[in-house]
Amino acid sequence: MKQSYTNYTMWAVTLVVLAVQVFIGVPPVEIPFTNVQFDPTVLMFGAVVAEAYVEHFDRNFSEIKDEMYEQFPKQYTFFMKVDETSRAFVKKSYMGGMGMPLPNRDLEPIPFQEPVKGPIAFFTPTNYRLGYQIEKQTIEQEEFGLLGNRPRTMLAGSVTLMEMAAANILNNGFTVQPYDFQVTGDPNSQPLFSINHLREDAQATWANRINQNLPITVESVFQAIVTLLYNMTDSRGLPIAYNGEIYIYVPTINPVLWQQAIEVANSVMNPGTSDNKTNALMKQFKITVVPLRFLTNPDAWFLSWSPDSPNYGLTMIVNIWPDITPLREFGNNPDAWFSRLRTRFVAGYENKRGIAAVGA
Repeated sequence: MKQSYTNYTMWAVTLVVLAVQVFIGVPPVEIPFTNVQFDPTVLMFGAVVAEAYVEHFDRNFSEIKDEMYEQFPKQYTFFMKVDETSRAFVKKSYMGGMGMPLPNRDLEPIPFQEPVKGPIAFFTPTNYRLGYQIEKQTIEQEEFGLLGNRPRTMLAGSVTLMEMAAANILNNGFTVQPYDFQVTGDPNSQPLFSINHLREDAQATWANRINQNLPITVESVFQAIVTLLYNMTDSRGLPIAYNGEIYIYVPTINPVLWQQAIEVANSVMNPGTSDNKTNALMKQFKITVVPLRFLTNPDAWFLSWSPDSPNYGLTMIVNIWPDITPLREFGNNPDAWFSRLRTRFVAGYENKRGIAAVGA
């Protein structure tokens, strides 16, 4: 009886092996019952298991990828508003005359005064691709660990690219760039941050920069907020009167500025003083400190309105959110598989108001 059970077992194993070999297109190998050789067939069977596992993983991959992407902390959302469009090229302009209304207009006809429109900004996106190549043998040895880390690694790279592109708008904001637009009537193009912006109606100038390297103190931050953000005027010279949250952006490569910003934003009393002065910033403004990893100037720091405030200019437009292809065989090598991430976005600005810089 025991011998009969053994024979049935060998017959069953042989049929499974032959079925697997036929399924994957491998010519059957004669295996004598008296000396069963499992080594080559087990390796082939392991490859079939790995392929089935990959197919199962990729079948549920969209949900896994989206969940992972949402969990990644993103710095650029703190200083850029994010829009989405399917158009490859975007042309935008902002409406002027967004300030306070003119007084003494009650019961009078509406003044048909055309608001001054801002310059047109062109957003031309750049394509980014990331690749991931692995060997099938590695998949067979370390199934979920490798496959689970594959989208996480690629998504981390895509978020890093978006943060670097966004931070470079601030890094390059002190010098004229090819994308900087020219206001009508201004003989020169002005960078994002300038002490001499021409107002859109060409009647006056305004500034969103303090051209001096200053430490972050209660006095310097208060001065920058009041002169560069709080008393900002619109394209007709009317006060915008912003009274929302203020963000301070500091470069992580300068731990001194970073520490100063945290102390200024959280100290009850004026830090670094001995006369028991009250911290006027905490009493008047809601301050949020945001350290940015990809700022390259250790002496410059930035302030802004909340990115979701009306007429805020710094913008990231996403044409294609990060998309990862399933694993596929690489070329004619059945032992190497690859996956690819593709995303398309652009960072820029349509308005220079609401963002300011302190630095020479």
